[in-house]
Amino acid sequence: MSIEFSVIIPVYNSEKTLRRCLDSIFSQLNDSVEIVIVNDGSSDSSAKICEEYLCRYNKIKFINQPNGGVSSARNAALDVACGKWIVFVDADDYVNEGLFSISDDTVDLLVFGASRTEGNSLITLKSLSVFEDDAYKSAKIIDYMFRNKMMNGPVRKMFRREIIERNNIRFDEKLYIGEDTLFVLEYSLYVNSVKSITDIYYVVCTENMESPSRRYRNDLTEQMLRLRLKQNHCIMEADISDNIKEVFYSNVTYFTYRTAYVCIAELRRGDKTLVERIKEARMICRSFSEISMDKFLRIRDYFLSLPIRLKFAVLITALLDVKASITK
Repeated sequence: MSIEFSVIIPVYNSEKTLRRCLDSIFSQLNDSVEIVIVNDGSSDSSAKICEEYLCRYNKIKFINQPNGGVSSARNAALDVACGKWIVFVDADDYVNEGLFSISDDTVDLLVFGASRTEGNSLITLKSLSVFEDDAYKSAKIIDYMFRNKMMNGPVRKMFRREIIERNNIRFDEKLYIGEDTLFVLEYSLYVNSVKSITDIYYVVCTENMESPSRRYRNDLTEQMLRLRLKQNHCIMEADISDNIKEVFYSNVTYFTYRTAYVCIAELRRGDKTLVERIKEARMICRSFSEISMDKFLRIRDYFLSLPIRLKFAVLITALLDVKASITK
């Protein structure tokens, strides 16, 4: 039987959650599914756990590599995957029964429902029920899903491997913030049909989220500027119609300004004085304004962009400080 699904699992120091993740997949394994596990230089017992499953199941491809980051691990898995569909699962998370029964050969991208753990509760994440086989309308749906946090990473989706390989799409190993969003956007440029269902087949587990994401990131602005430039370049280079490019340029321009606010808010976590923060905020406003594609701004996004475009660094800093004090 040909391989229908390649499930890609990057693993790094995941000994506490890895068995739960693997068991959720192997409990519904059949001859049409292969598992590609990449141990990315773990220093705990993750590799040993992977080897245990390797001895028990013959549908595993196991790669043991020096630590190169999650993008490197996912790329290594893509290089050896054989399935018609690519499914990404993080080692901290797990999937629900029935995942491999929902593929649809009439679409290029399948998005499914997900939930997130919060203490002992499961919170249902926003999802959408829709089918579209027109390329332009599919782009509009994908834009909506990006704006509503359904497209931020590669999980809870099924990608056609043929589209990935034909367009040489890989994760950018030089980015460590937003590299997964870049991958999804680049793939989305070549989607002619999309289906989204609300049934929940993926569970995002937050109990193992590491604290570094909550610490000050002094190169956040640099990373996000690089991400937005790469997104614009991907759209420019894509062999697709101009009206579809406009949809994605509008999307990236919207997130360019959203990101500028995030980078200014991040300054509060450092040890800069107020004067230093305002000076850097002004630089952020200028840098993001320079790379934005303002002619693609939608009317409803215009007011979001205005304070950044006008470099109102003092006002933005003050408002973000007030927001932070309220939400403490």
